[in-house]
Amino acid sequence: KHTGNRVHGWPRGECLGGSSAINYQMFSHPSKQDLDNWAELGNKGWNWDELVPYFRKFEKYNPLSEKVGHVFNHEYIDPLLRGTNGPIQISFSENDANFLQEVWPGTCKRAGYPEPRDPRSGSALGGFNQLTTVDPKTVTRSYSASAYYAPNAERSDLFVLTDAVVSKIVFDRDRPTSPTLTATGVEFTVDGQTYSIKASKEVLLCAGAIQSPQVLELSGIGARSVLEKHNIEVMIENPGVGENLQDHAAVPMCW
Repeated sequence: KHTGNRVHGWPRGECLGGSSAINYQMFSHPSKQDLDNWAELGNKGWNWDELVPYFRKFEKYNPLSEKVGHVFNHEYIDPLLRGTNGPIQISFSENDANFLQEVWPGTCKRAGYPEPRDPRSGSALGGFNQLTTVDPKTVTRSYSASAYYAPNAERSDLFVLTDAVVSKIVFDRDRPTSPTLTATGVEFTVDGQTYSIKASKEVLLCAGAIQSPQVLELSGIGARSVLEKHNIEVMIENPGVGENLQDHAAVPMCW
């Protein structure tokens, strides 16, 4: 409603690596309070302090050479907060280390905005230069497929099926009237044929901000009014699934 009731396109990465293969490669962080709010709402284990070790685990920070990047390496980034051996490569571009990129954070500060610090400190407000998910050695995108899949593609215990669409998660109840569900498998379609496979240990749902709630709803987890409208059996009624999605806006300026 705040954009004149327009419909907006939302590109998604239907490929290995998902939308990390098509995003802007900006390595942005949430504010500490945003994640602490998750935990305060009852999501144990999802506050800032508990997630920071995982931030460090998946990244490798590549500093600029001191010749061109002294300000970037020391004023915008705290290396002690950054990961050093993760699979996702993060860096500044050598082209970023110029006069404009150095002066605009100071301009924001003088205008009264928060003093820029490394966003990894938990303060993601203010004027600062954004790291990118680019491997500076190859000058290529560093993303889920190149960082996680490619090095493990030949593993004997890994099988990737492409061009498949998940229909739903298959559940078993401990008892017919039990409120507890156990995910036992996945139903999916490929080449027009529907298959159902059983999980020996667990089912992980990692389909992104849009597809994950959709798969849950198709599986019977969501608002009763939505599920019954589409003749889906209600397995667990949860009116929050798929609701209140808020995207962040980006306004690029070029000159």
